[in-house]
Amino acid sequence: MKQNYAIIGLGRFGGSICQTLVESGREVLAIDKSEDRANAYMDIATHVVVG
Repeated sequence: MKQNYAIIGLGRFGGSICQTLVESGREVLAIDKSEDRANAYMDIATHVVVG
C-alpha cells in the first residue's frame, strides 16, 4: 500500500523532508505560501500547491 504525505512549508526542514519522502517512493503534496519555493519543488514533489 502506497502512503501519501502532505508537507506544509518548504523551508529548510520541510524541503528536506519532502525530498527524503519522494526518494523513498512516497507520494508528496507540498504546500508553501511562496510561489518561488513551490516552483523549486515542482519536479521533486508529486503535487505542489501555493497557498
